[in-house]
Amino acid sequence: MRAPDLYRRQPRRTIRLDDEAYATPGQPFLVTFNLRWDAGVSLAEPPLATTAQRMFTAATEAVPCDVFVGCVMPDHVHAIVAARPGSSVVRWVQAYKSLVARDARAFGVRGLWQRRFHDRAIRQEEGVLAAALYVLDNPVRRRLVGTWQDWPLKGSLEWDLAEI
Repeated sequence: MRAPDLYRRQPRRTIRLDDEAYATPGQPFLVTFNLRWDAGVSLAEPPLATTAQRMFTAATEAVPCDVFVGCVMPDHVHAIVAARPGSSVVRWVQAYKSLVARDARAFGVRGLWQRRFHDRAIRQEEGVLAAALYVLDNPVRRRLVGTWQDWPLKGSLEWDLAEI
């Protein structure tokens, strides 16, 4: 007897834009990727904290992108990233997650990241600076620090954050 269509496994629905959108040079995306709920570690504590912050640069060397701001939180990472010509924000995220996971395995941590990530294209009228301030203010909203300047796990490969 054949199972009704209701019970058949449905193909996984993609949440991504077309690949060309992520490869558009200069188009910034706010990306967020989370630890697995059962990872059992915090990205904000050594030795993963140092690794997670250092990999912004390493991922950019592997997949050239502009990283306007990045913020490592205990259970997730926020970054504002724009592709350079011949590059892709999706490939940058994959490189970042892979590099952090590789180092985490050296510390005995396996199964670090959730499979997917969240993204949002930043519109010109919205502005990259407003989105960057939202990212930087994340530790304040979580009551981890009083001001975003006090959070050590942040950075920019494009801007001097002291001037913001």
